[in-house]
Amino acid sequence: MTVQLILFDLDGTLVDSLRDIAESMNRVLADNGLPVHPVEAYTRFIGDGIDVLVERALPEEHRSAETQARCARRMRSVYAERWVRHTRPYPGIARLLETLHGAGVATAVLTNKPHASATEMVNRLLPGHPFARVWGAGEGLPNKPDPGGALRLAAELGVHPSRCMYVGDMPVDVQTALAAGMIPTGATWGLRSLSELFDAGARLLLRSPSDLLGWVLPHADGADAVRYPVQARAAVGAVVIHGDRVLLVKRAKPPAQGVWAIPGGGIRLGESLQEAAEREILEETGVVVRAGEPVFAFDAVERDDSGAVRYHYVIVDLEAAYAEGTPRAGDDASAARWVSRAELASLDVNPRTRHLLAERFGFGT
Repeated sequence: MTVQLILFDLDGTLVDSLRDIAESMNRVLADNGLPVHPVEAYTRFIGDGIDVLVERALPEEHRSAETQARCARRMRSVYAERWVRHTRPYPGIARLLETLHGAGVATAVLTNKPHASATEMVNRLLPGHPFARVWGAGEGLPNKPDPGGALRLAAELGVHPSRCMYVGDMPVDVQTALAAGMIPTGATWGLRSLSELFDAGARLLLRSPSDLLGWVLPHADGADAVRYPVQARAAVGAVVIHGDRVLLVKRAKPPAQGVWAIPGGGIRLGESLQEAAEREILEETGVVVRAGEPVFAFDAVERDDSGAVRYHYVIVDLEAAYAEGTPRAGDDASAARWVSRAELASLDVNPRTRHLLAERFGFGT
């Protein structure tokens, strides 16, 4: 699937602002004679806007509407003066944004941070990066996880939500993406763990900003991006049998366009076979699986009329157990569904897939 627009959260995703937020809020608490919190505690307080931050930071017995409103006003004032002391872009963010811009992928910022603070932060810490929009709270937009802001932004830029990624480090960002029909992408270098983002529903989990380039850019130019490689590409597939049916996808791109096969795709740098299989099946079919051991391996090579190698994949297929989810086509699939033994004979199925299912699993005719 071609990604045309990437929306980014700001705090914890593009910039590391935790210390400045924590010290500002602690200043407000101390000025009111209230106990302060360690910086690490603020990883659980932030993400839903200043009003919610203040409510979470105040002791329960001091959460009257009047106290919260007063402290929120004071927090906005203190933070406006102190935010730049320690806040910096995360390593690799500048290169990420430059590369995306050079590749023609549009970017925007959507955050629960107050709009004025968000635009000032982006202008000072990420100068020269041409975001299509920078939107924060207070501009007539609902706070995340309400998808209204994300949907309005996509509409203004003329991009269908299904062609948008939302990258953030909080479950609230994942929830926003899911509600908007965008690709929910977790930035695990931020303030929440990989498991929290996965449990929230993230389809993609990034360990570093460069991981995003590895996913987006090969898709920007469709099939041409993987033609005529300089070396063979490693890929993985998963055989998922649930009851009396097997999970298959119909390929949307060469070299097997229009053919039904077991789902799978490329292995990213640093991934195990099992990690790659679980991620690829989720991205391509929306089904969550638990990958097991390899059951089959083969080469897939296609040459053009001159004899040059147009495609070369080395593919390892794993056995996998169904966990949850209903098949729906995504990524490089034009269709995804459970296929019964009887249906298998009538479909244009990859010969290797048919052989593997029959010989290893006794599935087929």
